[in-house]
Amino acid sequence: MFRMLTAFFLLLLLATLVRDGLSSLEAGEWAPVALGQWWAEIDRSSLLLLQPAVERHYDPALWEDVIQPILEAPAWQTAAAPAAVFWLLSLMIKPRKKKLDLSHRPRF
Repeated sequence: MFRMLTAFFLLLLLATLVRDGLSSLEAGEWAPVALGQWWAEIDRSSLLLLQPAVERHYDPALWEDVIQPILEAPAWQTAAAPAAVFWLLSLMIKPRKKKLDLSHRPRF
């Protein structure tokens, strides 16, 4: 499971780096796109609903201290961090090996 999550976040990281690379070629300098900006380009209405929902149902400090800095961070960093965490977890937690059951082997 951790390997699948690692692969997902690595693909997301690759997509963000490609997007940042293309926008940087147009700008002429390295210009990474913030996660919030990328999200707004994809679906602005869901992003605009997030802040009032968090502030109303949880705590306004959660928005200001946690979520807003994440949305202002470059998108590639927000994909790289969980990819690294899940990769390390996949190294630490080895899957159980299934024992080969030979009792149901067909006889010829």
